[in-house]
Amino acid sequence: MAQQPISESNKPAIEQVELPVVDSDGTILKTTAEDLVYARPALSLLQTIKAYPRASILCFIAAVSAISDGYQVLMSGSIIALPGFINQFGFPIGVDGAMKLNPNHVSLFGTLKTVGTGVGAAVGTWPADRFGRKPMILAIQIILATGTICEMFATHWSHWVVARAIEGFGNGLNISITGVYIAELAPTSGRGAMIALYALWYTIGSLLSSVALYVIQALPPSDWRRAVYSCWAFTGAACLLWLALPETPRYLCQKGDEKGTKKILNRLYSGTEYFNLEAEYAMLVREVDSQRRQGEERTSGSYRDLLKQPNLRRLCISGLPYFWQISLGVPIMFSYSAYFFQLAGLKNPFLGTLGMK
Repeated sequence: MAQQPISESNKPAIEQVELPVVDSDGTILKTTAEDLVYARPALSLLQTIKAYPRASILCFIAAVSAISDGYQVLMSGSIIALPGFINQFGFPIGVDGAMKLNPNHVSLFGTLKTVGTGVGAAVGTWPADRFGRKPMILAIQIILATGTICEMFATHWSHWVVARAIEGFGNGLNISITGVYIAELAPTSGRGAMIALYALWYTIGSLLSSVALYVIQALPPSDWRRAVYSCWAFTGAACLLWLALPETPRYLCQKGDEKGTKKILNRLYSGTEYFNLEAEYAMLVREVDSQRRQGEERTSGSYRDLLKQPNLRRLCISGLPYFWQISLGVPIMFSYSAYFFQLAGLKNPFLGTLGMK
């Protein structure tokens, strides 16, 4: 396909400068993964969205699934400040018999959630590679829905511990899988910003949870489970949006599905300037082969190599920020902010949570 001439003043930066060898009619003469490379402009975020609207919209839809995650995780943590929740899971204390939550139980609510998140994040890549990115995104919503069901029928504090562990597991899977999905679907020039959409929608979900709890605290204490019921709105919306998502071309390429890979590439990028299906597919094959070779080389190592330089230095640099956050109580502040404000004597603890968000 002939390219339109570009003036020197408007010429974009080029990521790939080797063009495929073509005949006079535009037929590609070199079609191997080693030879086939084509020019692709380095674009800003807004230019990327304009140039690749389909891929950008699908990345946006995938990131929206984080809203149900953020909503449910914060809700199940901050709901413990509701009087109705305390009456259900608390114990009478003092001469007046006032209902209070057992601090050990509150600690377990947070601990099991954190453990579930760690397990989900650790094992999430295996089912994503085995069954696909798209099926696992739906599985995440099913797991979060399972946690919601447990909360709906919880009558004992131990039931809430189980629900929090399930939600944490779904949260960990979402962290490890949704980011990979967006990274494999997003155009190169806008990949970082589109991955950050997950954190944005997670924060929006947390904010909406704070708003919902602020509204529900004004209702009779017996209506506290309405906060749990509201999770279905976001889980249902995430499941409906899931229907629009395709499998990623990289995953299909890893499975050797050339036809399926090219079909998705066409769906994402057809009509885009500089797009060449054969060239895009050839480069994807090359990247997958390189990744596979690197994986085979890494199998010869072990986790003990992390304790050797320079890996030890990298481990410390990457792990210390999370360590200090946990040491300073950041997870407690964000998961139990309403409970914290309640203990601090704030008349309306959910107003404090809303202000934080």
